[in-house]
Amino acid sequence: MTPVTPPAGVSAAGTWTPVEFVDPESPPAHLADWIDPRTGDFASLLTGIDPVDSMVQLALTIERGTGAAVTDVGHRFRTVKKVDDSTPSLLRSLTEEALSSLLQRKLIRIEKLDVEADPDGDLGAVFLAYSNLLSGTRRELRVAVG
Repeated sequence: MTPVTPPAGVSAAGTWTPVEFVDPESPPAHLADWIDPRTGDFASLLTGIDPVDSMVQLALTIERGTGAAVTDVGHRFRTVKKVDDSTPSLLRSLTEEALSSLLQRKLIRIEKLDVEADPDGDLGAVFLAYSNLLSGTRRELRVAVG
């Protein structure tokens, strides 16, 4: 290691501990915030979530076009105005549209996609089981729609 002169010179005022840099091979603390999809709150401030899983979650919980950063990210579930026999297929296609960039980039594979339309209450819910193709994990997600 190259000798370093402390900022205050070689004296009692200049004693210091050199900065130890983090090993670049070590993994980062976390790459994406872990947000609870049911509440929208942080699930943990200390633990992160896989970035691909975060992208799936955000695609199904953020409404497309509601801000400058989400002009082409998110869902368009609010375009459905009434519940009828065609609603489940419409919700299915809107879910696939929201996930289309992740599917095209081969980041995820949809294992199961179930849509529930509720004519008496809210619009319904989307049940998604998918595989994260980068990490090799399988996750399930339920998102209320409406």
